[in-house]
Amino acid sequence: MGAVSEQAMSLFELDYVDRISRNVYSEFELSLEGSNPGIVRSALNVPIAVAGRATQLRALDLAGRMLSLFTATQDRLLRSENASRDSLFEWSLLRLHEYGRGFIEPLIEDETNDAATRSFGRDALLRLFRTYAEIAKVVLDHDPTDQRRLGDVNRDWDEYLRLWRPQDRALVDWELAGLEERHGANSPEE
Repeated sequence: MGAVSEQAMSLFELDYVDRISRNVYSEFELSLEGSNPGIVRSALNVPIAVAGRATQLRALDLAGRMLSLFTATQDRLLRSENASRDSLFEWSLLRLHEYGRGFIEPLIEDETNDAATRSFGRDALLRLFRTYAEIAKVVLDHDPTDQRRLGDVNRDWDEYLRLWRPQDRALVDWELAGLEERHGANSPEE
């Protein structure tokens, strides 16, 4: 095998987190087959617990991967025939809400935090927004007429929208170029 082939193969190898995520997801699927909601809750909790710890350690990519895994478990949960499906879904949303309140909100709301911490908090908040949007899509894909479940997702998501302050984010290059084009480079708005 040539050097190029070996390099191409390594691009598609699963890393350690991929393997763990696959195992966590498999354990979750196995827990759904049983009749004990406590075991399912424990399996559902793993991605959120890891995301919380990763957020504390400022490992945003790992937190994001765990939130994506959490979304995948929600999809599988809603497709299951588990008798406790509805209460487990509600419990899952509560855990996601607790993650946001306990790990992300303090990064943004605590006025003693420095700019870097607040910036990290904004990035983490965007990941949380994405998770809520993906779970809303999962609900709609499962049953587009399920207004109650979609309302639960939107209610929780809406609570975090109050934390979003677009005026606090840095402008990106295309926004700056547009402002300069409209108002000139030496505008008093700078």
